[in-house]
Amino acid sequence: MPFDAMAFQPASLTDYMAGIGVTPVPMEVLKDHKRRQVEKHPESLALRPVTYLVAGIFIGVGCTVRTVMVVGIPSGHLQMMALAMIAFLYTFLGMMVSFLGTTLIAHLFGITVRGKARWVESLLWRHRSIPPAIRDVIRRTDNSLPGTIIYGELVQNQVVLDPYIVVEMKGERVCLGIWEGSKIIAIAQMD
Repeated sequence: MPFDAMAFQPASLTDYMAGIGVTPVPMEVLKDHKRRQVEKHPESLALRPVTYLVAGIFIGVGCTVRTVMVVGIPSGHLQMMALAMIAFLYTFLGMMVSFLGTTLIAHLFGITVRGKARWVESLLWRHRSIPPAIRDVIRRTDNSLPGTIIYGELVQNQVVLDPYIVVEMKGERVCLGIWEGSKIIAIAQMD
């Protein structure tokens, strides 16, 4: 009958997976893997604003001290305010010089600056390169699935680092597989 799939609506995704003989990867494994991968792929120090702030402060303090050595120690309130404005200006210029200098050095020497890694999820999984063993688990799950298959990946500088497949139904999620390239890190077991 054409509507047989609609007759069987499992109470939960766990019940559905047990009914088709698939034991999913525990979600704790996926969460731990995601945490470790973000730690493994940090953003470059050159992309952190605190780097330029620290460099700007050092340059600003150094230039201010040099100005005091040349001009002398200020004696009045007006002169102290002028010195504070000079220090602020030097600090701002120091941040700009450190940013532009880092950018110029990275460009001239071909240094790759890694951006922040982020997890991205999509429903477009069919045209992705998925290892055959994980694709078999997806086929078995996809036949009468009452939920949605989601493809997730860790992306850094438009490079996919670690993809995974999860199934979601009514807010409940189960993981079918995690892989890196052709190496399978974790896979759901089929009976």
